Amino acid sequence: MPKRARYYEISYDYMRDGPVEWEFVNKDTVNAVPKLFGWISADLPDDYLEMPKGLWRLPVPELAETPRFFLISKKHGRPPRDLESTNGVFIVSPAMKAVLEAVDPDACEFVGCETVLPSGEPGRESWLCFIIRAFAGVVDEQASVDLDISARPNGFPMYHRSAGGDMNLRFIQEINAPLFHIAEMSLHYHFCNQGVKDACKAAGLTGVRFRPISW
Repeated sequence: MPKRARYYEISYDYMRDGPVEWEFVNKDTVNAVPKLFGWISADLPDDYLEMPKGLWRLPVPELAETPRFFLISKKHGRPPRDLESTNGVFIVSPAMKAVLEAVDPDACEFVGCETVLPSGEPGRESWLCFIIRAFAGVVDEQASVDLDISARPNGFPMYHRSAGGDMNLRFIQEINAPLFHIAEMSLHYHFCNQGVKDACKAAGLTGVRFRPISW
């Protein structure tokens, strides 16, 4: 029998090293249209779970200005790592961008950011990264562990990790994609397979956290 695929929740490593030493200067003005979580429209269409949809795409045409980060003094924080996050969107280094493009070139959209040092000089090259692939109806709700399910006003389900729980998702089908979202979950949840984890480790990337969520 083939070995069952293993999946992870991929996120920035918020458990170690403390806060990053930057400020998202124009987070309130970078979007021309008000967004939920800073990026996504708050007015979800009734059929938003039907794939593919534009809900998970970075609204590049609607950006009013280039995302800008001011790198503050090191005494107030730490330098940015290869993976950070803001409002459910990854902020990645060129090395992290290269790995994601290599393992799953169709899964991500990138937007370049301006980073400015306290001296006024340009800071490290950084990119906003949005995972644009999502799957709906693939979670076995009865077999999953520590998964809370609520209903949106339109009747569609919304999945949450149980408070204090160790969420373990069971999928109805194998997910044949390295990077993805689960459509019924918050955009703050990003998932990947073992290949992504192995590629990040091989590249020596920093600040990336992998939490097993399915065996």
